[in-house]
Amino acid sequence: MSAGLQGHDFVAGRIDTPRRPYMKLVHNVTEFHDFMHCTSGPIDFVAGANMGFRKERVVALGGFTSGITNAEDTELLIRFRASGGVCHYLSDAIVLHDHSRVRLTEIISYPYEHAQTTIRLRAENPKLTGTPSFMLSPWALRALSVPVAAWSTFRMFARRDGVLRHVETTPVIFMTKVAWCLGAARGLERA
Repeated sequence: MSAGLQGHDFVAGRIDTPRRPYMKLVHNVTEFHDFMHCTSGPIDFVAGANMGFRKERVVALGGFTSGITNAEDTELLIRFRASGGVCHYLSDAIVLHDHSRVRLTEIISYPYEHAQTTIRLRAENPKLTGTPSFMLSPWALRALSVPVAAWSTFRMFARRDGVLRHVETTPVIFMTKVAWCLGAARGLERA
């Protein structure tokens, strides 16, 4: 990570996961699939679970925004990218994300809560975050939560070879994607 920061302001590394208990695996695959088995190079976003940044660049951006209860890393990264910054992924900077979420309710409530913040960040920056316009409607998110979750789950496994080895997580990951849609709908209503 330190070596990567010599040439880049924001870097992300690979995230490995324990295979047991099952819910730890599910949470990590659903949240960090983009950071599990990639080739080093430019990347759109980083995961707070394994990221590094140059202090002077963060200070120049105004630091982390106070008052955000989750997704502080996402909010900072959006400002970084909006200023023209490019994130870099380092496949050899590896962290084992061994979190404490082991119950189904925790695995489902996390994306529901997180989406309430991230959807507002997406709504403020739809082009930068690649957010389709229908996802900015609470009604559409609720009505389309099942097909959106199915498509998102399918794409997640189809795009990353390394994620396919965790196919047994598919049913619960699908549920987390539905929860994200419902949480995002709630977040848009509260905005």
